[in-house]
Amino acid sequence: MDRLYRVLLVEDELYDAELNIREIKKILPNSVFERVDCKNAFIKMIETYFPDIIISDYNMPSFDGLSALKIASEICPATPFIVVTGSINEDTAVDCMKAGATDYVLKDSLKRLGSSVLNALEQSKIRKERMDAFKTIQLNETKYRYMFHSNPQPMWIYDVETLAFLEVNEAALKHYGYTQEEFLLMNLKDILPKNEIERLLDNTDTSDYQHINTDEWTHKKKNGELFSVEIVSYFIIFHQRNARHVLINDITERKKAEEKLIRERKLLRTLIDNLPVTIYVKDAECRKIIANRADMEVIGAKTEEEVLGKTDMEIFSNDIGARGYADDKRLIETGIPVLNKEEFFYDANGIQHWLLTSKIPLTDENGKITGLVGIGHHITEQRKMQAELVEAKEKAEESDRLKSAFLANMSHEIRTPLNSIIGFSELLDDPDFDSDRKSEFIKHIVDNGNSLLMIISDIMDFSMLEAGQLKLRQQPISVKKIMNELFSEYSHKAETRGIQLRFDDSQNDPDIMITSDSYRIKQVFNNLIGNSLKFTSEGFIEIGYKAKGEEIEFHVKDSGIGISPKFHQAIFERFRQVDTTKSRKYGGNGLGLAISKNLVQLLGGKIWLKSEPNQYSDFFFTIPI
Repeated sequence: MDRLYRVLLVEDELYDAELNIREIKKILPNSVFERVDCKNAFIKMIETYFPDIIISDYNMPSFDGLSALKIASEICPATPFIVVTGSINEDTAVDCMKAGATDYVLKDSLKRLGSSVLNALEQSKIRKERMDAFKTIQLNETKYRYMFHSNPQPMWIYDVETLAFLEVNEAALKHYGYTQEEFLLMNLKDILPKNEIERLLDNTDTSDYQHINTDEWTHKKKNGELFSVEIVSYFIIFHQRNARHVLINDITERKKAEEKLIRERKLLRTLIDNLPVTIYVKDAECRKIIANRADMEVIGAKTEEEVLGKTDMEIFSNDIGARGYADDKRLIETGIPVLNKEEFFYDANGIQHWLLTSKIPLTDENGKITGLVGIGHHITEQRKMQAELVEAKEKAEESDRLKSAFLANMSHEIRTPLNSIIGFSELLDDPDFDSDRKSEFIKHIVDNGNSLLMIISDIMDFSMLEAGQLKLRQQPISVKKIMNELFSEYSHKAETRGIQLRFDDSQNDPDIMITSDSYRIKQVFNNLIGNSLKFTSEGFIEIGYKAKGEEIEFHVKDSGIGISPKFHQAIFERFRQVDTTKSRKYGGNGLGLAISKNLVQLLGGKIWLKSEPNQYSDFFFTIPI
């Protein structure tokens, strides 16, 4: 504090006065002191010295602090007064404070004197300012009343004890619909709805009259209309009565606008949370400030609070988080939006999902980027559908290619025996034909006719299997009898090709009776053994069976060219052949194994193979007993 302070010491002991001065100088270096030790000197000094503060000893031989305090209260009531004493009991302290002492300090705690003086001066300053303000109000009452009544803002003055209106301006009368006489006969409770009266009484009991109060209330006009107000009130003395001056601001429209905004925000939040897309908002630091339910599901969070204030780097602890954060930073720095970016993530169960993400910048009124809004559409099903369409397209193209190859192959397979039949038949009709070769030509015609018949039978069987119209003829069958018939039928064919046909009896299984269709079982064997004969140039062909639980497992094994593992499944599909080139070495229509698979399934079993290229092929199929 730079100003000069005048301090009056009431002290008979010079030493004690010096101690007081030293402590006060620490706080108020710019201060001067005067000391008195009797009543007359004290009164004279007050009237001539005009002290800013009085420091008095409580006990002196010819004078005491309490007497000095009473004199000061009469002559200079605004001057702060501090009592300094060696000891003081509680009752004496209370008496001093009641008499108007600002504070009291014990001599053995004299270090507190400086802060006590400083506090007393501050309080004195505040009191003086209030008194000056009060005097100013009094001096300008006429002007104040003019301003009060002419002010366009509604206002009034009310008694804090009775709540009665003491004054009201024209704006308030007009706003509330009362005359001045009516208004001044009412109190605060008369302009409040019933539900606000209890709050008013509670507020009155706990109000600090010395402070400015701001609050919102519902008021009632003369016609019963309710409206919202914001009031500002402060304590005043009005006609020697404790009162409050109240300024009223009608906030009905503002409240309606706020309520509308709240409803709109709630509606918007409801829409955002229930849309089947991820929606989120981030600030300029790429931290989430809004996340809807769909976004929380993507993240795996149960509540929005779990993700608010976090970047993607903190939410996702892998490359996905780094990827998202990099996109966010780039957008914030450049303002270039991210549009329809396909990106994947993994849910809490580790299942991959896909989003079509767009991010656009948020800007303030100056065009500065303050954050971003992100929207993500779930496209997992679309991705699956696209993959399925691509797969279906590839299958369709493959099927079309296979059909083309099949038709070309079938044309060749049919034309070959047919050309032989026609050619040899024309030779037989030639008059110059050598009759010695007649039997040979007839055999060619019969063999090619049988081949053509088998091709047509395969086509018919396959068509019936595809249409689900092939019927089985179930009957008791001897497994050993079927195997003997097959062995007898193919022994000569194998022998003429230099191949050993053998029967696998390593299991020493007895004859087993089953109920099935023997013709279709033999048809499967015919296809398998026929393929073995076609693709085996030397070595052996082995047929056999064994009981496995409730099934019979048959097999046909050969030492032929074998089949690569990548074709083990494909060769059972229709029109499929390992070699589909025009220059292929082996014939066939590509239906045999497909028919065999369908027949085995129709009979209630399954078919598979084991094979190594250039070593062997072993086909297995089962039939229920």
